[in-house]
Amino acid sequence: MKETFKSLYVYTLIFYLILTLFEGVILPDNVVYVLATLIILSLVMMLAKPFLTFLTVKVNFLTMFLVGSILLFGSMFLLESLMPGFYVEEGVFSGFNFGSIVIREFEMTPIISMVCVSVAGSFMCSLFHELD
Repeated sequence: MKETFKSLYVYTLIFYLILTLFEGVILPDNVVYVLATLIILSLVMMLAKPFLTFLTVKVNFLTMFLVGSILLFGSMFLLESLMPGFYVEEGVFSGFNFGSIVIREFEMTPIISMVCVSVAGSFMCSLFHELD
């Protein structure tokens, strides 16, 4: 029980950090809806481990990352259609320059924004799960 609440709290903080970093994702104005959105995403990520054990797949970083990304991507679609005030819009990646590595500016469609958020969230949560 203690582990469940600890994971829920940490995953909620991870998703709050990730959703505020991506400019294509707009959180609701109402605090209750923001908390509901964060808790739903955290619970979906917490369902990855029981889902993997049900499928008799070993739970490690890679499997948790892959299944978590797929589950989060699906839940982002559902949240966009059902949660009032939660929107995924087009964003612009400003690009960066690391000497010989140059990534130019490009426009991120809502699908790409959802993929980036779900992959980043799943990566961070899987990393926490492995390090815990």
